[in-house]
Amino acid sequence: MKDHDLLADRMGRLGQNAPEAAVNPLDDVRRGQRALRHRRAVGAAGITVTLAIIGVASATLVLPDDSARDTPIASTPSESTPSPSTPTPSTPDSRSIEVSAAAISALCQVQADRLEQLNQPPGSQPTFPRPRKTELSPSWENPAVAPQLAAYQQAAALILDPSGTHLDSEVSNVQFGCNPANDRLTSLGTKLGWSSSGALGVVRLEVVTPEQAKASQIIMSHEGWIRTNDNLPPGISKAWVTDYEDGRAVYVERQDGLTVAVDANGKFGNNVSPGSPSAADLPTDEKLLQLAASTLLGLPNYKPA
Repeated sequence: MKDHDLLADRMGRLGQNAPEAAVNPLDDVRRGQRALRHRRAVGAAGITVTLAIIGVASATLVLPDDSARDTPIASTPSESTPSPSTPTPSTPDSRSIEVSAAAISALCQVQADRLEQLNQPPGSQPTFPRPRKTELSPSWENPAVAPQLAAYQQAAALILDPSGTHLDSEVSNVQFGCNPANDRLTSLGTKLGWSSSGALGVVRLEVVTPEQAKASQIIMSHEGWIRTNDNLPPGISKAWVTDYEDGRAVYVERQDGLTVAVDANGKFGNNVSPGSPSAADLPTDEKLLQLAASTLLGLPNYKPA
């Protein structure tokens, strides 16, 4: 018998005489397989729970309004719900705007000087009935009227053009009148360009004291005024409207005593070439009346009687 046969025979006898194992090796294999399956199941269950939580969170974001009331959810600020950190713009009552009496007096002096020059005979040297107080130009940047004119533009933008599409963003002209007896403003107005589809129109604003109401340039510029009582904004006592070829206008008598006229014209007078198209999308009568009622349209240092 060869050596390896003898070794195999001896190993066989030893195995037959060995005591029986207390634990079947096949059971260990089965336990290991069960443990592996369990770990895999736990891992899969963990992933499923995570996905379920994500799903619940996603569902919470699209709950109907009635259900979401009891669930505080962070929302994105919108135009209808301003952010608490962003202050809401206020609209001060511009009738109470106070400016320097000296500035108004200087502005009225410029007007008086110019009127005096116009009344001089041709070829004569201009004379002035009183010393010139200042060389201040009666422009829209004049401190006597600049704050009020800025309020006019603000009111027109808020009411007529909240999207900022059509209206000039800055004031660039002024019309005014004074009472020479007391150096008080009796009227103040401006013109704001209205752009639409390549055409240039204009919105004219004019605020006049009671004693000068009949001298309003806007009122005298148009005919066919019709009295209206339809849905008048608060603060208006009487109102008139008129439509004409290139636009429309309104004027109102307000409860504070001021007369306010607003004119929307599709053509900005001499600022456009003859034959130019008329600007479209002009404000409606209703919008013009709202603007005329705005307390932002006041007069510097004006006090209601």
